[in-house]
Amino acid sequence: MRLIKPAPWKNLVLPIIIYLVGVIIFTFLHNRKTQQTILDDIDKRLLQAAQSIKYILPSDFHDRAIEKNSISEIEDINNIMAMTQYAKLVDVTYLSTALFSENDAFFTSHSTTDKDIADNAILFYGNNFPKSKLMKLKSEIKPQEPTFFFQESNSGMLRSVFLEEVSPSGNHYMAIAGIKMEIIDEILYGLIPSSIFQCVFFMLLAIPLIIVFTKTQIKNFVELENAKISAEKAQLEMLRYQLNPHFLFNTLNSINTLVLKNSNLASSMLLMLADFCRASLYRRGEELTFLENEIELMKNFLEIEKIRWGDSLKPIVECQPGLEKFKIPPFTFQPLVENAIKYGQLSESDPLKIIVSASTNNGKVILEVKNSGKWFEPDSPMVPVSTKVGLENLKKRLEKYFKNDYKMEISTVENMVSVKIILEYQ
Repeated sequence: MRLIKPAPWKNLVLPIIIYLVGVIIFTFLHNRKTQQTILDDIDKRLLQAAQSIKYILPSDFHDRAIEKNSISEIEDINNIMAMTQYAKLVDVTYLSTALFSENDAFFTSHSTTDKDIADNAILFYGNNFPKSKLMKLKSEIKPQEPTFFFQESNSGMLRSVFLEEVSPSGNHYMAIAGIKMEIIDEILYGLIPSSIFQCVFFMLLAIPLIIVFTKTQIKNFVELENAKISAEKAQLEMLRYQLNPHFLFNTLNSINTLVLKNSNLASSMLLMLADFCRASLYRRGEELTFLENEIELMKNFLEIEKIRWGDSLKPIVECQPGLEKFKIPPFTFQPLVENAIKYGQLSESDPLKIIVSASTNNGKVILEVKNSGKWFEPDSPMVPVSTKVGLENLKKRLEKYFKNDYKMEISTVENMVSVKIILEYQ
């Protein structure tokens, strides 16, 4: 009779099972803890987004919006674009505001998505809030403090926050922000393979290393989220240049004046304004854009200004061939051009010349805006009161994307004020 030698691997079955169970349990607990951390950070993001809505909409909006049909279609579209752009920047699915009465509720503003536009499902001012959700929400929302909860929607499960706000005249309204749960799930699913690998590798070395690594990983994630929130504050100012309310107001006034005098010119100006608004909407959330897009936008902008000012304004836009695909932050030229028109008129008699150009020199890309006239010091009595938001915001965005690889130079040459942005040609 021959003795059968036991297979060595059989003695390892139980330890392997215990080890695998330990890996699975550790991974599960680690994933749950990370999920809670992510959810807490997302709740902070949602709350900050909801709190920012009152700075995006006009300050007196909810004093005028308490009755349906009290807001014009143009203002509603402007609000939709601003809300949509900010929602993209802060990575939330939607932003909205609503007025709640005893038995009714309706939206006063709402962001939109590409899918909503494709499905023709954009929510406009005055659209009723779903009555099936109204009573449930009223029972869950806590007055005077943010309320977080999960809810079903047409686009899937959402994590939402409802925040009761008060307008300057004392009218109460709801500021709402939401994000798709599938975004959170994608983050978590992406963490599972790396978590298992880390468990197998580091548990073989030492359990303390696993604890240190896990804490470091969570710390890095939290720091990244905090840095993202700080960046969002600077990016919020950029929205003011995507659709400048003063520019829109002045252009619409000019169109109104032209309607009776020259209907063809008024029609052309209205089409140009529509193109400019469309470009602003489609470029929401872009971090960098091609130079050719920025040049085209400035041509459109200056064509509108040319119709407004007539022969008093002579704009020139130039771009050196080969630079079309160079990437820069969107709306880099606009604050410079606005300042050139605003301050150039203080010292220049007709016509005011505005030159926007992009060129290269010794391996550098030079973005330049020039206007005829002279330079005024900031404390000059000739200079109107200014918040300096435009240039400061532009500098912050250039620092974010180009670090120390850029310079901004201001000079006066041959009765022309020049502002140059000098970038590395990559």
